[in-house]
Amino acid sequence: MALPTKVLVITGATSGIGLSFLHRILLEVRLQFLIRVCILCRNMRKGEYVRSTLLASHKSAEIELVNMDTGDLKSVLEGVNIIKEKYKKIDFLYLNAGILPVKKLHISGLFSRNVLARLKTGENIIESANPLNESGIPLVFATNVLGHFVLVQELLPLLRSDGQEKSKIVWTASNNAVKSSFNMDDFMCNHGNMSYGSSKYIINALSIAMNQRYNREGIYSHLAEPGLCITAMSENILPLWLWKIVEFLFMLFRLVAHHLTLSTYNGSESLIWLFKQDPRNLKKNYQYESAVNIFNQRYVSNVEIDISPTEAETIFQKMVTTTEEIRAEAG
Repeated sequence: MALPTKVLVITGATSGIGLSFLHRILLEVRLQFLIRVCILCRNMRKGEYVRSTLLASHKSAEIELVNMDTGDLKSVLEGVNIIKEKYKKIDFLYLNAGILPVKKLHISGLFSRNVLARLKTGENIIESANPLNESGIPLVFATNVLGHFVLVQELLPLLRSDGQEKSKIVWTASNNAVKSSFNMDDFMCNHGNMSYGSSKYIINALSIAMNQRYNREGIYSHLAEPGLCITAMSENILPLWLWKIVEFLFMLFRLVAHHLTLSTYNGSESLIWLFKQDPRNLKKNYQYESAVNIFNQRYVSNVEIDISPTEAETIFQKMVTTTEEIRAEAG
């Protein structure tokens, strides 16, 4: 009997968590589904290399590339048109692309009695930079939030269920999304110093609001938190050679801090786990976190998001009006 075909569209998959997720999912569900993977990538040369690497390990896989930079609204809209031509239905939309430009690292925060909590959230340790893109929009907001929000809204017709199969939107979340990082009056974080945390807080709210709005249409939104991983993004915080030095110390910390996943393979655990779950059985206002114990055994834990349905809807509406204003200015 022929295996059913599923379409998976993903951003941020040419390195790090996204690439590890693709390697794992192509291997782990090969006996259940035939997966058509669409990688949305900013750098097509890098995308071609990743595609050839994946095909070398997964010869029967079907992998396509679409050029898209989530930090550039024009690029997102052009990519959407290509996606609509290629696919009639999208089963999984993974929103993994993100940037974390660091303005300043406060080393003193690592010597606090709350060091484990601070390692989890980055609060009082990482001060985010917030450069503007070519359109004058804060780049962190544009890349992490705006591009993905527009992508979802444009692809809603392809995500809507035919009544049987449900569609999943999976956002890569972050424990950096503390409430103190977000200010509704500075929605794009033009003036704050926690632009990354602010963007991730908005993502949490959007996911909750999307469940309130779209579950009846067969679309479910989830938050996957990969833990503290050493990726290319980590180089914005510390040099990779220094990460290697502290990696052993972090492994010891796993006795009490299971979010120290360290590797992208471990960090992708929550993304893999969510792929395999029936979305109707999952809690809609929870974040699902990759975790590893002292024996390097992977598992997924869940944490309730401290955002009320009312606040989530307010942020969603603000996102709608902000997007409309930006698109109107762009012409």
